Amino acid sequence: MEGRSKNLNIRCRQLGHDVPLNYCMKMNVKLPCPEVINCWEQKIKISKYIAENYSQDKIEKIFSVEQKAKIEKLIEIVNKHKKEDKDSG
Repeated sequence: MEGRSKNLNIRCRQLGHDVPLNYCMKMNVKLPCPEVINCWEQKIKISKYIAENYSQDKIEKIFSVEQKAKIEKLIEIVNKHKKEDKDSG
């Protein structure tokens, strides 16, 4: 993204705090967040940018990520750490 859009921030519904656009564009294994259009489209023409700068395969990869609720993600993280602690101790 060029110009002033690099310095734009928005409140991330997943993280619960402000994040810059450049984070949103790379947080999904160096691809945009699956929610990037929902979050940014009213501020900038992000869907047009994605259509013009990503291949169809990349676009499918971006938006085919299974979305999980925040609580599900937290439970997975806690369980992962519990398992690691159990395995190491």
